Amino acid sequence: MTDSDKRDEQEAEKITVVEETTADESVSADESATEVPETAPKRSKSSWLWPIVILIIGGLLAGWIWMPAKNRQQVTSFIVQQLDRFKSSQEAQKSEPSSESAPTGEPVQVAAPEAPVQRQQPAAPQPTTPSQQQPTAAPQSATDTVEPQTASAAQIETLMTSIDRLTGELRAVRHEQQQLQQAMHARERLELRSRLQRIAGGDSRLTQMATDWQDILLLPLLSDTHRSQAESMRKLATGDVASLHQWQQQLRHLADSLPIPQHDDVIPKPKSTWLSWLAGQFHLRPAPTAERQALMALRYRLLNAAHALAAENWPDDKTWTSLLDEARARLGKKVKLGLPESLDRVQKDKMKMRMLAQNWLEAS
Repeated sequence: MTDSDKRDEQEAEKITVVEETTADESVSADESATEVPETAPKRSKSSWLWPIVILIIGGLLAGWIWMPAKNRQQVTSFIVQQLDRFKSSQEAQKSEPSSESAPTGEPVQVAAPEAPVQRQQPAAPQPTTPSQQQPTAAPQSATDTVEPQTASAAQIETLMTSIDRLTGELRAVRHEQQQLQQAMHARERLELRSRLQRIAGGDSRLTQMATDWQDILLLPLLSDTHRSQAESMRKLATGDVASLHQWQQQLRHLADSLPIPQHDDVIPKPKSTWLSWLAGQFHLRPAPTAERQALMALRYRLLNAAHALAAENWPDDKTWTSLLDEARARLGKKVKLGLPESLDRVQKDKMKMRMLAQNWLEAS
């Protein structure tokens, strides 16, 4: 064999080795391309599984707290059904044949190069067969699908226990709140009854009535109708109290305005100190005139009427009218007395408040 023939054989062997190496690389690339889509969906399943579990737990917690007790059992059965469906879907996914994830192609048999070619060319990397890559991907996908399922079940069980405990505490708090509200309503009713009895009593005064109606308005148990009635009675009592106070001041002012003459002592006072003191121990005045006596009597009647109004001891109409007429006669008709012609209005207002309080007591 000539040298040219040997060179031709070596070149043909080199071309054969290069083609085999290229084929091996293409086969490994195809295998990796077929393996990546298989593991990618399995990893994506574990990535969206946790947000769904968190949303389910948050929805259960919010709904369980505000849900009535009669619907709680229905929600629990619904959650159990959903968990059973979730477990069955996971088992169906694990029971799929492994042939879908493994490539169908047979491993490529690579022919061993001859000794002279191996000394001239570097050793090609050994291709990775599908049987060597599958065991590493399968456990990873199994953990990705099983571990979130186990963790979600444990979390749901812990959540159910916490919800039951919180529900019991909430029930106890509501029971205590109801007892407190009942006690407050009982106290308010007792206070309302005591104040109504005091208003309806025969010895009640306008000042105390105004205070009682003001306190009744502060009670939350009053209805809108009762509250409006109590407000009108409070305004009526407050106005009558102000009128009585003004009339008392006017009566005292009229008593001080009467022109009562003053009479000095008949005994003169000496200049000596001790004689002046001795003369001051005795008083000698002239007898009062009839007009002075009438003015003094009118002053006494005016002051007595002022005290009677303060004690709400109402004078009769005849006595009150004669008092006003005499005051006009002594002070002059041009002087405005500032007093009402009759006190019946105040007495009628007081009786109206007593009747309303008595009706409330009978209705309660």
